[in-house]
Amino acid sequence: MSGQDDLVQDRIRRATVGDQAAISRLVRQARLNPRNLDWRRFVIAEAGASPIGVAQVRRHPDGGRELASLVVLSEHRDRGVAARMIDALLTDEPGPVCTLVDRRYAQHFTRWDFHLVDPADLPRSMTRQLRIGRLVTAIGSLLTHRRIRLLPLRRPPRGPSA
Repeated sequence: MSGQDDLVQDRIRRATVGDQAAISRLVRQARLNPRNLDWRRFVIAEAGASPIGVAQVRRHPDGGRELASLVVLSEHRDRGVAARMIDALLTDEPGPVCTLVDRRYAQHFTRWDFHLVDPADLPRSMTRQLRIGRLVTAIGSLLTHRRIRLLPLRRPPRGPSA
């Protein structure tokens, strides 16, 4: 089957309670933050009946919203799966949304109007996550010999009141 045929079979849908195990497995395999993996906040990308990707908008206690837990299995990358999951999630998020991404990927997020922000302009919960993430990725960079640098991005509010 060609890559174009595969694209037709991929679908993005809201997660259900039965997806919780797959969400946890994919996020842990990708070595992403495994906290607060509540299926109700996720979308799932599927090829046939198999999950090939997940993403969420994590809600923080201080009101911050974070585009997070974005995972696409390596054999399904470069086909727009991540972009379609982000599109699906951000459609329902009129308020500001933040995300923490490796500097290599920051430019991709301009498509959704995300811009680099000063860490001081993040919700407090996100600032804390950025500090922890930078510590973890600094250690990971040493072990993998690949420099990882997390950047804080923010998308402004949407809609008539924005």
